[in-house]
Amino acid sequence: MKCEQWFCQNCRILMIYHTKERIHVCPKCKTKVYPNDEDADRKINDEIYKLMKEMAPTHRQTEVKPVGPWVLGGGSNSSGNKKPKSTKKSLSELNNKLYESR
Repeated sequence: MKCEQWFCQNCRILMIYHTKERIHVCPKCKTKVYPNDEDADRKINDEIYKLMKEMAPTHRQTEVKPVGPWVLGGGSNSSGNKKPKSTKKSLSELNNKLYESR
């Protein structure tokens, strides 16, 4: 099996590939890198699929709640509680008042 070359991220040198263990090892800092194993990924996905299939009967929704009749007139209750209009004068009204007072 041919593997790509790896460079150590710490030492920035080429790592040595061990075919027996299927890992890359840095000769300087001894960091180990395990390349992605497609067979292991497939086995993990198969185990997850099997577990999901086994748990499906016990994790189904068994109770269906009926929907009741629509409630007419529902909505916001704040429509009758209107705030009083602001008595703050606009800029043009303030300027007119200043002009008249001269």
